Amino acid sequence: MRYLILVSCLLLGAATPAAAQVSIGIGIHTPGVSIGINVPAYPRFVRVPGYPVYYAPGLDANFFFYDGAYWVFHDDNWYVSTWYNGPWRLVDRYAVPVYILRVPVRYYRRPPAYFHGWHRDAPPRWGDHWAFFAVLGKSPKRTSLRMSKPSSCIHDRLNAASLA
Repeated sequence: MRYLILVSCLLLGAATPAAAQVSIGIGIHTPGVSIGINVPAYPRFVRVPGYPVYYAPGLDANFFFYDGAYWVFHDDNWYVSTWYNGPWRLVDRYAVPVYILRVPVRYYRRPPAYFHGWHRDAPPRWGDHWAFFAVLGKSPKRTSLRMSKPSSCIHDRLNAASLA
């Protein structure tokens, strides 16, 4: 009889739903940067001719898509996100993919003032602009993110981006 009661209690206990739920999650918090760009809906992208890069002509921002990431050039800084509306992460200018740097001036919806006078069908002359700041030993806005001494391959990449 005891055996029958024990078995029935075990079966009855297994048949009732459990009230406690356990959830375990592992997350990495990466703070995003607010750059003042809010894109409420997925933007329309158009391919930049001759490049594996897309730009958003309907946005009032220098907004690009390349290799699964969204890129924004804003206030002389580059930002990247895996989602079209952020969160944005500040990127050191030396870490921006060369195809993004080679996008011709005409595809920048809000070009900075120093683009004025540059050929619209040519890429920005990043080497000319950034070399000025390298001589001063500081970055345009983010001195804490500058590299101590750029390697020659970075200079080659900047020159190639300027000449392409």
